[in-house]
Amino acid sequence: MVGDAGAGAWCPRLAADELPVAVPGQRMLVHTATVAVWLSEVHVYTGGVQFALEARCRERGAVCDPVADPGGVLLGMVDADGTVASTLPGRSGLRCLGGGPGPAGGVGRYLLQPLPAPGPLAVYLAWPRLAVPETRVELEATAVVEAAARVRPLWPRGQGPARTPDGHGPGPRPVGSSVPSGGWFATVAAQLLP
Repeated sequence: MVGDAGAGAWCPRLAADELPVAVPGQRMLVHTATVAVWLSEVHVYTGGVQFALEARCRERGAVCDPVADPGGVLLGMVDADGTVASTLPGRSGLRCLGGGPGPAGGVGRYLLQPLPAPGPLAVYLAWPRLAVPETRVELEATAVVEAAARVRPLWPRGQGPARTPDGHGPGPRPVGSSVPSGGWFATVAAQLLP
């Protein structure tokens, strides 16, 4: 991401006086015989990107909500400049804003700050409780960065609300046995432990 999203980095709130630009498309991250997880609803602001992580389970009654699942979904990103953002504790730049259940699944809303650098954006996902192994999907972030230039102010600066709340989601989950061993999440988590 353009700027430092490392441990302890401060991420500003999104401006409440901006009309974000929607970037079309969805991207499947995981599709197995029992679960599907994809990115959707990408909205770009000058200071970051909001997006949805949607999940569906084939089995009726299965807990397939990325936010409500006590085992948790692990989500991380690395941009073309090598900046790391993840939902692991001690990491900033990527956080859950909340979400809820849906038909046979659920949706989590996330905020990535700051904007990623143009170029490839590696997205990592794991959902240990649902036996989803660590998965890496490469996206192209150039369209997101270009969309930020098209964001419009809703009011002249200083004449509207200064900032939006940055969400009250469940926050990072503790690092522990839910992190799959030997992969990207394990490497990042090891850097965070004393």
